[in-house]
Amino acid sequence: MQSVIHFEMVAKDPQKAIDFYTNVFGWDFKPVAPGKYWTITTTQSGQQGINGGLTPFGTPETPFEMSRVANSILVPDVDQFTDKVKKAGGKIVKDKVHQQGFGDLAICEDTNGITFGVYKPD
Repeated sequence: MQSVIHFEMVAKDPQKAIDFYTNVFGWDFKPVAPGKYWTITTTQSGQQGINGGLTPFGTPETPFEMSRVANSILVPDVDQFTDKVKKAGGKIVKDKVHQQGFGDLAICEDTNGITFGVYKPD
């Protein structure tokens, strides 16, 4: 089976995205090409998860708006994180739903309009 090993976000305002994801999830952003690309570390040593990258669109490297992929983010408590999303300026697109045997999932939107899920398995 093939696993997702990297994700990439394309944002109109990268600094707003950096502030949002740092504030809500504690992610670490490091500039690789200042103003053009940042690596995103979402895991600590030995922790399960994937890391990714952030780039702005409207640059020579990304001259058009690219399709966005919504990733689900593993959290210990969906309600706690939907509250954090709202406090950080994001929106809840679909309130938490619980499905037995699956868990809790809410669909959110960050300050750049990027959709993502917050998920806690049963």
